[in-house]
Amino acid sequence: MTQTTVPDARSRSHRAGEVFFAFLKLGLTSFGGPIAHLGFFRTEFVERRRWFDESTYADLVALCQFLPGPASSQVGIAIGILRAGYLGAVAAWVAFTLGAVMGSAPNGWAGAALCLVAIFLPSFLLVIGALPFWQVLRSKPAAQAMLKGVNAAVVGVLLAALYQPVWTAGILNARDFALAIVAFLLLFLWRMPPRLVVALCAVGGAAVL
Repeated sequence: MTQTTVPDARSRSHRAGEVFFAFLKLGLTSFGGPIAHLGFFRTEFVERRRWFDESTYADLVALCQFLPGPASSQVGIAIGILRAGYLGAVAAWVAFTLGAVMGSAPNGWAGAALCLVAIFLPSFLLVIGALPFWQVLRSKPAAQAMLKGVNAAVVGVLLAALYQPVWTAGILNARDFALAIVAFLLLFLWRMPPRLVVALCAVGGAAVL
C-alpha cells in the first residue's frame, strides 16, 4: 500500500520503530555514496515494503535533489516524515547515520556527533520546510515539468561524477572493467545483495592481481 501522508498520532510510535529498524539495516548493509543509497532506498521502500509507488518516490527524489545538501539523507528524512511524522524523520536519520560515529575522530565521539549535526541539520530543516508543500506542488503541470528538468540535470551531474573521479580512479585496465561489468550484472540481473557483490569483487580483484 502506498503511503504518502503524515500518519495520525496513534500510529506514529509504532511506525517510528519500523522506520528506525528499516534504516538501521540499510545503514549497516549499504555501500557506496548517496546515489547508491537512493537505489537501496527504492528497493527497500518501493519494491519490498511498498510504502511508495514509483512515481511518488521519483518525485520525492527530484524534490530532494532540488534542495542543497546530501540528497540521500534528505530522502531518508522525508521517507521518515511521510511514514511516521517528525518522530519518523528523527528515527530515519539517527538509524541510517549511526555507523558514522563508530570511529575515532580527532575529537572522539563528541566531535563526530557535532560534525554529524552540522552537516545534516540544514538538510533536516529544509526537508521539514519543503515537504508540506510537496503534495500540492507535484500535482501541478509546471511543477512536474520542473521536477523532470531537475532529474535530467541530476543525470548529467551523475555521469560527470561517474567519469571523474570514479571511472578514472577505479577503472584502470581491462580487468577492472570486467569486474565492474560482473558487479553490474550481479546487482541488476541477479539481484544479489550489494555486500555480497562487494565481497566477491574484492576476492576477484585479489585473484587477478
